[in-house]
Amino acid sequence: MTLANLTQIQGLANFHFLEDKDRSKIKELEEEKNTGVFDVLKKSHVLLLTHDSRFRSPPSPIVVDGEFPAVKFPELEGAISASPGIKVHKYLVEKFNLVLTDEATLLVGWNSVSI
Repeated sequence: MTLANLTQIQGLANFHFLEDKDRSKIKELEEEKNTGVFDVLKKSHVLLLTHDSRFRSPPSPIVVDGEFPAVKFPELEGAISASPGIKVHKYLVEKFNLVLTDEATLLVGWNSVSI
């Protein structure tokens, strides 16, 4: 699947690539135990998107030993994803002027340039 195909998946919306200043702000705001977000931020490309209840469930546990690890994002080869904490969620909603009802923010990161 390609990045363009993501826009066709039911339950996904609000696609925005993060710039370095956004990554820095997220690192500053995110809770230490949310290791998944920090792992996603280490990738070459980081995409913010939102998802609602129509999108699939996570492919693996999102809480392990009290931490929040990254999980595979099978829609993009080699990609991982993580849900930001409430401070980062609020920052992203404000920064990108997102109008949400029951959607959650999700960060997706990958290194490949072929997506």
